Order: sequence, then structure tokens, then C-alpha cells
Amino acid sequence: MTNEIVETDNTDIDTNTDTVSEAVTGAEVVTFDQDLVEKAYADLKNIFVHHAHNAMLEAGQYLVITFYNDSYSDARSGNYKENNGVKSLSQLIKARREDNSKSFSRSWIYNAVKYACAEEKYNSVQTYGQLSPSHKVELFRVKDEEQKESLIVETVQNNYSVRQLRERINELQPKNGQPSIENYTSDADFTTMETKDLQKLQTQGQKKVEKLTKEIEKFQNDLAEYQARLQKIEVSLEESADA
Repeated sequence: MTNEIVETDNTDIDTNTDTVSEAVTGAEVVTFDQDLVEKAYADLKNIFVHHAHNAMLEAGQYLVITFYNDSYSDARSGNYKENNGVKSLSQLIKARREDNSKSFSRSWIYNAVKYACAEEKYNSVQTYGQLSPSHKVELFRVKDEEQKESLIVETVQNNYSVRQLRERINELQPKNGQPSIENYTSDADFTTMETKDLQKLQTQGQKKVEKLTKEIEKFQNDLAEYQARLQKIEVSLEESADA
């Protein structure tokens, strides 16, 4: 696919036309390969993601070895080892601050440790390897292991963006300890709950039903569209066979 960009100071060009002739006065036609541009963008994105993953993983593994005696269980629980008087990562953070280093932030250091721990823990989960580094970092917010594993599979199956995963986690983990309708089934006993909590669950339920209803309508429209296309294809095949 080849596109053309017209660079000109001439304001009389008809912008409604699909193509502009090279004969336009004062215009310079610049052609470019759209397929090549899209491929290059995808390749560069993959390179960046690959290096971001490797950098955080390598840094995290180094920190686990250096500050946790290569024990991932200690790293997860925060049990530092004695190492020439260095008990925690706080000294590393302090040294970075005093050096005015902008190469990595405090949160990046801690996230690197969490990243390495997660890679070690979930390396046997095939779908985990399909997540981007940003998705993996977002999952740090989820403390419940069963819920995290479920979200890993759900994210891959639904091809969630990082924003969609964040919204999904927010649904499962409301702020300030508020009750979440996601944590209850239709068999739950709501009679013992306070009115204010029931009202919060009601609001959440109404929003969820509205969201699901819209999704169902979209799926129904998509289904009808593809059924119509399939029907036309089958008619065309029948006509070809009779010809």
C-alpha cells in the first residue's frame, strides 16, 4: 500500500479528493509505504518491550541475589540478609538520591524485585509470558494469588489493554475497603449487611448490568452481521455451483 503526502503552501487544493496530482502548482508529492511504516512501528514496539522486560527482570534478579541471598520467598516477604551492614534496599535508594541519579526511580527498584519474583513464580503459567511488562506491573496490585492467576488468563483471553486491566482490578478491589459485588454470588446472605453497604453493592450491580447489557447488544449485532454475510456467501456458492 503506497500513500502520498502533499506538501504545499497552496491553499486552493481540494481536500475532498483521494489523490492529488504532481502537477499541482507549488506542490511536492511525497510517497510512502504504509505497510512498511506499520511494520516498522510494530517492530520497534516489540524491541522496546523486549528490552524493558529484560532490563527489569535482570535488575530484579540481581537485587534478589544481592539483598535476599537469592531467596525469592524472602524477597516476597521482605526478609533482607545481612550484607556488610546493608539490611535493606533503603540504603540503595538513599545512595541513588544522593547521587542525583535519574536512571531509575525508587518505585522502579521495588518493582524490579516484584517483577523478578513474579517471573519466578508464574514462569510455568503459559499465559503469563504473553503479558507485556506494563500488564505484569499492574498485576502487582492484586494480592490474592487465585484472583491474580484468574486475571492473567482473563487478560490474555480478552486481549485487555493496560487501562482495561486496571479498570478490571478496580472492579475487583474497590478503594477504602468498600464491598465489591464481584466478591458475592447469588447465594450470598445479604441480610446481615448494613444498609450503606447494600446501597453500594446495588450501585455497583446496576452499573455492571448496564455494562453487560451493552456488551450483549454489541455481540448480538455482530452475530447478526456475520450471519448475514455468511448467508450471502452461501448463496453465492450455490449460484457458482449451478452456473
